[in-house]
Amino acid sequence: MMQSMSRRALLKSTALGCSAILTAPMLNLGRYRLFASATTEYSERAVRLVHDSLVIDMLSPLSLNFPLFAKWEADPELFGPEEFKKYQDSGINIFHIAVGTGGPNAYANTLDFVSKWNSFLAGQDERFMRIDSPGDLDRVKKSGKIGIIIGLQNSEHFRTAADVDYFYGLAQRVSQLTYNSRNYMRDGSTDRTNTGRSDFGVTIAGRMNHIGIALDV
Repeated sequence: MMQSMSRRALLKSTALGCSAILTAPMLNLGRYRLFASATTEYSERAVRLVHDSLVIDMLSPLSLNFPLFAKWEADPELFGPEEFKKYQDSGINIFHIAVGTGGPNAYANTLDFVSKWNSFLAGQDERFMRIDSPGDLDRVKKSGKIGIIIGLQNSEHFRTAADVDYFYGLAQRVSQLTYNSRNYMRDGSTDRTNTGRSDFGVTIAGRMNHIGIALDV
């Protein structure tokens, strides 16, 4: 049997229903979806910790689309606000953009890599800050810029200890002694042996420690 409902009761019932719909998300108080297409939720504390912390990705080239990055290097103006916003939205403050170089042309290839990065950063100084010293770690987050650490996943370009000084002068701040294959400094990750550092490797690592290039292990 249908029951009659007054206009006042109907309006009150409708208001309560709308209120329940509007407040339903609040039942998940303190949980957030950071991206529209994502289903993962994060606690308020986790979001705040990332927001307040200096976040460094120690192995992340800006793009693995190397032809695209070659265009940015050739003409930094092609890297515009839309591209930059992706890195701002990532929550990462500093990127270590290392790649692996090696082989008979390691010195020339690494010199080319570092030079192109320095050229790109010079053309994008309103958006990026090259990290040259520990003090830059404190300054970059306050600046609103994205920090870039220039580094390599190999050290074959260090032919002598003097080369360590030279590449430090070009702003290299991190270097991994070996990549996959053995070099003059030690065995690589894909070798079947692990004989430790050679005398040359000890010399190079010692010079890196002295001058301020972090030894990536």
